Amino acid sequence: MEQDMEQEQDFSLYYDDDTRVKRAIYTHVVYIGKNLFLPFHCSIKKDMDREKVIEEKLVRAVKKIGGLALKFVSPGYDGMPDRLLLIAKGRVAFVEVKAKGKKPRPLQVARHKKLRELGFKVYVLDDEKQIETIIQEVLKDDT
Repeated sequence: MEQDMEQEQDFSLYYDDDTRVKRAIYTHVVYIGKNLFLPFHCSIKKDMDREKVIEEKLVRAVKKIGGLALKFVSPGYDGMPDRLLLIAKGRVAFVEVKAKGKKPRPLQVARHKKLRELGFKVYVLDDEKQIETIIQEVLKDDT
């Protein structure tokens, strides 16, 4: 297979002769699907780091009250919240963790709506100050 390489900003593009598709070899871009790539800027990494810090604080806070804040992964069903909270007396809630000021994507909003229609509590957490309020709301749940 012969590959034609061309340099373009932070990544190299080549043509795959077998599939006739332009592909990228990248180190500084993010693949977003359907052969779409976005440059990976430092601000994206910072947002991911901030989100991770908030998520870790949520996990510790829920653990402190004897509950679990499980990482929720749903293969084949994208857009589900990041964490599944399991708290005493069968209390369950979903939490979408975002970097401060960031909003859920449209697919995530649709998933949150469906979960709420099914009777589950769903929260979007983008500030560690919200953690205590979320836990208190889940604890007072009388359903």
